[in-house]
Amino acid sequence: MVPPMRIRNQVGDRIARARKAAGLSQKDAAKKARVSRQAWSAYERGAQPLAASLGRIARALGVSADALLGLVPSSEG
Repeated sequence: MVPPMRIRNQVGDRIARARKAAGLSQKDAAKKARVSRQAWSAYERGAQPLAASLGRIARALGVSADALLGLVPSSEG
């Protein structure tokens, strides 16, 4: 079983990869997702976003929340 901290870091890694694949800065991605830049940075470092925030993040990046959670394969390399 994967430790909970590692799962959070994996979600943060997926958020960061999807943001970079979308060509967005943290500031622009945060604005598009309607979260603060500080919150966005924390998510990329492993803080767990609330479900509503995760949905907005996924839409802002053009990916599914399931892909960010690692439940389905993502298209980012």
